[in-house]
Amino acid sequence: MATKIFGLVGYPLGHSFSKKYFNEKFADENIDAEYKNFEIEDINEVTDIINHNDIFGLNVTIPHKISVIPLLSQIDPIAEAIGSVNVIKIIRTDNGIITRGYNTDAIGFTTSIKPLIQPHHRHALVLGTGGASKAVVYALQQLLGIDVQSVSRNPAPGIITYADLDSKIMESHTVVVNATPLGMYPHVETHPDIPYRLLSPQHLCFDLTYNPSVTTFMRLSSKSIVVVSFSFNFATRCSTGSLLPFMSAVIQLTPIIPRAFLRFDTSSNTSSLEPCAYTFLMNGLPCSNESRIYRVTLEPLP
Repeated sequence: MATKIFGLVGYPLGHSFSKKYFNEKFADENIDAEYKNFEIEDINEVTDIINHNDIFGLNVTIPHKISVIPLLSQIDPIAEAIGSVNVIKIIRTDNGIITRGYNTDAIGFTTSIKPLIQPHHRHALVLGTGGASKAVVYALQQLLGIDVQSVSRNPAPGIITYADLDSKIMESHTVVVNATPLGMYPHVETHPDIPYRLLSPQHLCFDLTYNPSVTTFMRLSSKSIVVVSFSFNFATRCSTGSLLPFMSAVIQLTPIIPRAFLRFDTSSNTSSLEPCAYTFLMNGLPCSNESRIYRVTLEPLP
């Protein structure tokens, strides 16, 4: 049997760890498969890629999550409702090739953020209006019951601009999700133009960018608070954690259990798993296998 081919479609792809991750996973688990990057600027090229390669599935990343939809044979109802596709299943039959689009971003986002939602997290700002943001908006509204206000550089019906973010809006919208590519490698110095000074310990900030592990958005969001960070593979396991540059210790983490998170004591450089309440900062798109989470201990839960 021929080696099964899977891959990632997007542009650019220099920031992505997917090829390395999946090929290592295939090797570790003795799976006869190969994962390739298909860096295409024109989404119409995806048809040629599918037709001329023995490909069984594709991941889709920026900027093609929306534009790929008209090229597919079928689309899953949830992906259709979201208006964005990040996974394509390719079925080869005697009568031709069937391509079916799915969206796993929404459920991955929901699964990771749901244990972190506190009662005051009822309104969210979603920065950006691309394919990733559509999944985030769907998850927050339809799966978590959180009101969403989208933010973009350009005003549109139902969308405000960064200039509109005043103290009243920032105070009431205590979930902030960066769904833009700002801060992504190699343009690591860029960041959404929000009033970071108005963030408080009541805010939960989530950055979909995973490379670099600490984005400018995350650094600016955490300036007034002490943050513990670690890198983890969302789908399989937690990895070695490390502190942000302004802290000195390095800690080893065990898999996360909801409501039983790591407490880090900066004074003694020790850590233990205890039920705690936190202010959370997160980055990395769930299910990308490249996510990070940042959190701040507030006080023990009753």
